[in-house]
Amino acid sequence: MPAVNTPYTQVPRRVRSTSGVLPASAEVSTPLVEKGAEGNSPLDVKQRSAVVGEPIPIVFCRRTGGTGGVLISPPATEARFEDDASSNITASYHLVLSEGQINSIQVRDVFQRACRVGSFTQTYDRRAGTFVAGNFINNSPNLEAPTYCGTSGTYDGLSTMAFSVTIPAGFDQWNRQVHCFIRGGIYVSRLLDSVTGPSNNVADLLLYLLRNSSKVPDAMIDTATSFLAAATFTNVNGFWFNGVVSQSTNLLDWVGDTLPYFLLRQTRIGGKEALVPLLPTNANGSINTGPVDWAFTFTEEHIIPGSFEIIYTPLADRKPFCATVLWRQQDDLGIPVMRTAEVRYTNTAVDGPYEQHDLSGFCSTENHAVKVGTYILSKRKHVTHRLMIGVKPDAFNENLAAGDLVRVRLKRVASTGADSVHDYLYEVDRIGKSITGEVQLDLTHFPVDANRASVVAQEVAAATGTGLLLPTGLTGITCDVNSSADTSVPAETFTEATFPDYGIAISEVEEEGLGDDQENPKDDLGSDVNISWATTQSGLVAGPGGWVFEPGGLTIRFNIQDGTTCGGSNPSNDQAGQATATIITTRRLFLHLELTGAVKSYAIDPIDGPYEDDVMTISFNGQEIRRALSDTDKYNVDNCLMFPPVQEELASGPFVLPPGSTNVLVLDYESENSSHRGAFYQCTLRFFTEPTGRPA
Repeated sequence: MPAVNTPYTQVPRRVRSTSGVLPASAEVSTPLVEKGAEGNSPLDVKQRSAVVGEPIPIVFCRRTGGTGGVLISPPATEARFEDDASSNITASYHLVLSEGQINSIQVRDVFQRACRVGSFTQTYDRRAGTFVAGNFINNSPNLEAPTYCGTSGTYDGLSTMAFSVTIPAGFDQWNRQVHCFIRGGIYVSRLLDSVTGPSNNVADLLLYLLRNSSKVPDAMIDTATSFLAAATFTNVNGFWFNGVVSQSTNLLDWVGDTLPYFLLRQTRIGGKEALVPLLPTNANGSINTGPVDWAFTFTEEHIIPGSFEIIYTPLADRKPFCATVLWRQQDDLGIPVMRTAEVRYTNTAVDGPYEQHDLSGFCSTENHAVKVGTYILSKRKHVTHRLMIGVKPDAFNENLAAGDLVRVRLKRVASTGADSVHDYLYEVDRIGKSITGEVQLDLTHFPVDANRASVVAQEVAAATGTGLLLPTGLTGITCDVNSSADTSVPAETFTEATFPDYGIAISEVEEEGLGDDQENPKDDLGSDVNISWATTQSGLVAGPGGWVFEPGGLTIRFNIQDGTTCGGSNPSNDQAGQATATIITTRRLFLHLELTGAVKSYAIDPIDGPYEDDVMTISFNGQEIRRALSDTDKYNVDNCLMFPPVQEELASGPFVLPPGSTNVLVLDYESENSSHRGAFYQCTLRFFTEPTGRPA
């Protein structure tokens, strides 16, 4: 079991995603460099000014039970400097605190340098305070105060503060950094209690980032199941996030750098973004130190010959070391103390080597730091190898996901001596598919004891800190003017935005082809074309599903009901529908068709093999012109994951509609499988006056 030593280390806008696809890796990587604690806040420095284009920080914290909160050092967007006849200097700063709305700040929690001084007002979604920015120094010619003091602006969706302080003549503290201890950060919808307010749960934070990245639809996030379970796990075990997301970074990188320090991994379940703990858990979210279950057992029957590859961890990588974990002791006074927890196995690595992991930016409890350090040590010591295997698709458990446990039991036939058995538990790291169709699994050894209980889980669950809280080191005569016991909140004053709107609106230029074609959609043709639809459908149950139209009849859609095998309500394998459009024209027109959709991957019959499914055929005036169906190249381990259909154009468009003609367009859909979730076909009709017309 690792031992813990916690020596005292003396120290006085948002995340932007370039991709909605998150990584599945959950390794805690070795830091490339060591540097000062990220959570450290230099106190006696000059006030920082905001720079146009810099990210707005997300202050994410919630102080509960005497734990949490974070000290921030907000930048100033505007300032005012003035003096009186005695050369006393009054400095006012307009500060941007956080993206979103945060809790009201108490008087005792605002500092300049390390001193509780000055007055302030706080607001949301607008400019705080009423002062006019500028340099109005008249009686202190030697005072070097800024003369470019900022201009007014809008602060939509931001929490802001106006701070003012008067400093006696002869002192220069007027230009020092303002700090705020935030007890309740940005308001989010909390998973555990469905309340909108501050949170310290990293699952809430990731959910907020995913939703605000606009890259992942809400329907593609497994909020109700895996995210809720992850939130429960981190809350029960005291893995809380109290920090600031201040750097603009790729969401992929943020997930890879942050989640392992909460013993979480990102994965996909049923095609949705999901979170799962790195350790086995009980139903209440606590760490499971008893026997574990596994999802599937692979034997010789499943593994493709020649695909078994085992990679052993070099002994040099498993040598004893000391994990030095930085964390932040955050007491009720607001000024934090940077701490270190040295975690090592008893009587090993007393003099190193050391490996530093900095959690001080968000970790404010010793036990959190110690358990993370123990996890890193335990994984490095007990995980001996990785395994890569290829398995047959028809014998593969399609419910597996990254993070699941599997058992691999294979007989080893020795050329000499007795045969043996390769029998280990593994954690699924990655599930892929080769060009030959076989499913490829990347697995990591999951060490267990004789009772099939996780060795790593037992060591992490047993690891605890010393419980020692250190004094801040504050000595000497206090510089506080405001009381450290003043929990009042100043009245809110603000200035409504009068800043000119410099947003530029541009006019869209209509694209034209090289020919002389003229686009002429039906809506602009008036009485030149008339469309009437007749539909039938079968195999549907009560609720949304089947044929729907957009106004005007130019777009028709068949919504395939979710099957019971994918969490829906329709048990039928035989959903079907037919839609017939009668199109009457008074002039010569050309018809283009756009067909889109999301349908299931191909199915496998145990005897006949792959078969076609989700077939849509389109006929025009009795001739079949297009056929679409499930993609045989998109076999996936999750039957409930939908893909674009494969389309075959049987007759080339555009299709001529002679003047005065009556034309018939038929869409015919049928399915032979109930594995659907969010599946549909949609067809849009485009009419043009020239054959070279393009769809709008």
